[in-house]
Amino acid sequence: MNKNGEIGWNKKVENEIKYGKAQVLNIETEKVIKRAETYDLGSGFYIKVSENETLYLQGQYYDELQYSRKFPNTNFEIVRSNLTQNELIAIYSFGKYLKPEKKLKPFTKEQYEKNEVDYDGDLLNIPIDEIK
Repeated sequence: MNKNGEIGWNKKVENEIKYGKAQVLNIETEKVIKRAETYDLGSGFYIKVSENETLYLQGQYYDELQYSRKFPNTNFEIVRSNLTQNELIAIYSFGKYLKPEKKLKPFTKEQYEKNEVDYDGDLLNIPIDEIK
């Protein structure tokens, strides 16, 4: 990923963009919670998308953007491959840097074994204030 949030991609992903198959998520938010990195997967971010929905994003690319204060953001766009395992194509920030309100501990080994973890791109049907 370069410092503008753009990621190099392969021919399959390029074709998805060319033929309008890529997924574009436009997010406006006022609240973010950060989860500490687990197993070198990158930090996780819970993003309030509505009163009862929270989007979870995780990956080292988000850490890189956070260091430059481009993510999390009050208004941003994520472009993902729709056909090849939701591969991240680009992130564009349009708003202001949004400091996470709190930082949660990383997921534990036991949580992974019980599948009690959240994964990049999960849309959770839970208010952000109930995230623990």
